[in-house]
Amino acid sequence: MKKYLAILLATTVIVACEQEKTTPTLSVTPTDLEFSSEGGSKTVKVQTNTDWTLTTDGSDWYTVSPTEGNGDTEVTVTLNNYTDASVRTAQIKFEADGLVETLAILQNRPETPKDPTELSFSIRAYAQDYTIPAPKGFTYKIVLNGEGLSLVSSDAENIILHFDANTTGQNRDFSVTVLTTDDIKLENATFRQSWRNVESGELVLDEIFFSGFSIPESDNNDSMDGDQYIKITNTTSEKLYADGVIFAISETSSQVSSTGAYWAYPELPDGIGVNTLYQIPGNGTDVPVEAGKSVVLAISAQNFNAENGVGADLSKANFEFYDEGNEDYPDTDNPDVPNLVNWFKSSWSFTSLHNRGYESYA
Repeated sequence: MKKYLAILLATTVIVACEQEKTTPTLSVTPTDLEFSSEGGSKTVKVQTNTDWTLTTDGSDWYTVSPTEGNGDTEVTVTLNNYTDASVRTAQIKFEADGLVETLAILQNRPETPKDPTELSFSIRAYAQDYTIPAPKGFTYKIVLNGEGLSLVSSDAENIILHFDANTTGQNRDFSVTVLTTDDIKLENATFRQSWRNVESGELVLDEIFFSGFSIPESDNNDSMDGDQYIKITNTTSEKLYADGVIFAISETSSQVSSTGAYWAYPELPDGIGVNTLYQIPGNGTDVPVEAGKSVVLAISAQNFNAENGVGADLSKANFEFYDEGNEDYPDTDNPDVPNLVNWFKSSWSFTSLHNRGYESYA
């Protein structure tokens, strides 16, 4: 009887184990995910009655979490922002006890604008780097049009261009076209580069002190003209460069105060006859003048205030008129103040302003 009982118990245990063994299941819902170019996160539901794992295709533009588990689990798929001109796809494989399910991922290209962005810029004559905004959310290419224009660098935020100095004597035009990699126009920028660094009215003759204070008993031959100076002021809200600006003294035919000075060339009513021309030196960006600030041109860059207590201290002027003069009237040079470039002058001695105002200036 004991043998029969033991065999019966063993048989019962085997049957019970066979009844407990279940068939594995695996499903992934949904089986495909579609994303915009901005990316983001979406979830899929893994349903299974056993352990599961997933395997990606190795792409680095998305992440998946978690990558393994047991039983029903929510899995999050996160995509990066996308800027290329074609869709991109990937596949993720889920496995559980020999069962396989595949999740397909698709990310769309950025939506291109109906009309490209139109930009227009005016720039000055000097050589310079110029930054314009890049189209946001796109991988792009750039087409440059115009001699003297080149690309410095570009990224997701900015496009940096380089313009050579305009020495042509006339305005010149450029264009920059920004396209997707499949040639859809995103942005069109046009540029007009002036032939000069400063436009009319931007730098003005703010002060002209022509009477001056003499230095009593001075050995300086040009002290008789005192502390004469010209102040040129930037009237704009931006930094200007005074390199190349020319100061002119008119040629007049009258020294009678009652009638005033008049043009020496009445047949040229829109012109001005000049007898003296001086230029501010520089290579285009050597003489910055901040918004609302000035540069001072001294006839003689001396400290007149220290000599007689009433004149101006022109020893710290920005520039000085300096001429070699002659043996009878040698000029005085302040080596600490840069000299203006003498283009032309009618005087055989040093330059000075008429101390009774019988001149005009430009």
